[in-house]
Amino acid sequence: MEALILIVGELILAVLVPLLATIVNVIGAMLASIFSIVPHVGEKRLISRGAAKKIFVLLLTTALIILSALFVIDKFFFADSVRMVFGTLERRSGVETSCVEIDGSVFSGRISLGKCTVVRREHANVEFNLELNTLDFQLQLSSLLGTANVQTAHIGGLRGSVNRHQVQANSGGNDALEKPRRPFVIQDLRMENVEITLSGVNRDGDSFELPVQVISATSAPLRSRFALFDILFRSNATGEIAGAEFEIKTDGDSDGRHTTWRASQVPVANFGSMVGGALSWLHDGVVDVYVEDRWRRDGQLEVDMDWRLDFWDIEVQVPATAGVVKRLASGPIVDYVNSHNGEFPFEFQMTVNENQFEYRSSLEAAGLWSAVGDSINNVLTYVGVEVDGTASETGEKLKEGARSVIDRLRKPKEKEEDE
Repeated sequence: MEALILIVGELILAVLVPLLATIVNVIGAMLASIFSIVPHVGEKRLISRGAAKKIFVLLLTTALIILSALFVIDKFFFADSVRMVFGTLERRSGVETSCVEIDGSVFSGRISLGKCTVVRREHANVEFNLELNTLDFQLQLSSLLGTANVQTAHIGGLRGSVNRHQVQANSGGNDALEKPRRPFVIQDLRMENVEITLSGVNRDGDSFELPVQVISATSAPLRSRFALFDILFRSNATGEIAGAEFEIKTDGDSDGRHTTWRASQVPVANFGSMVGGALSWLHDGVVDVYVEDRWRRDGQLEVDMDWRLDFWDIEVQVPATAGVVKRLASGPIVDYVNSHNGEFPFEFQMTVNENQFEYRSSLEAAGLWSAVGDSINNVLTYVGVEVDGTASETGEKLKEGARSVIDRLRKPKEKEEDE
């Protein structure tokens, strides 16, 4: 999504800037014309009629030159001009983009890209190698000032890999989404046939790999500033995570939403390796994930989330790199899992803030995975090294530890200043 946000933002800028320059020159010419014919009032004139006429001719000529150049580019060199935009994006962000099919029109605000490759190598934050079948969007040309308005956008056939380096949750700079040079809102986004392999390093410094397939997804709207938030909490989607089916369903309006996430039979090793912490000790089995959230836009937007993780056929295996304290602390957890034949539910609540997702490109940077990890890692705080504790006592401590989560996430992140 980060690469597509940058590409769309760059194309929007390329379309709107020359049109805005044309309009500014036309308005200036109209004002100069008015000054040239308005009769003399008082003893002094702000500008002479002769000077006003010269300014009128100059601005009108400039507007006609820009408009004529746009017409020629639009008619004969549209694809070449888009490739120049891609070159600018590569110099700015290291994103190499090439497309076999390029079509559209500056004057209609329509741009269509087909059979594209999008690559970024040796980046300090995130690298990707993507193939894009189609990207079509319709820009509302009347949104020249402020946030650009994209009426519709359709992404189809996106495949490839994304490798994200280790980040620190809620960090000021790490893993921050590079801001597009022109902020925009997509009023109606549709995505189909997306197959991405996510890989990277979790909070413990261990590597993970997670295949994700999105059969279809819609988001209305999607804001470039809060793209991750809108994908998670304002979208509908179906697909698979590591071969396990998932679904995101949302209903409501712009003032508030109710969203549910469901995922069935997710391999717990994949889930645990991504989140890190105590979950990475779960070596075998599956987990059913059910998350329900509610939020309203009345003042500071906070999302109240209820999590339920149902584990099945679980086997606990403490990593060889774990320290002595962790190995001792794992004793009651192993006993608890074994006493339930590897089957147990785990429930907790958390509250996250919209500002945590501002220009963030991953769940870890937004603090969500750390929040999930902390809620489970707090179990260790309550269990400690009481290796002689009973399984039932450990179960109660699991629930108690889960309830203690995330006061730090209730505090809104101070708003970052736009560059």
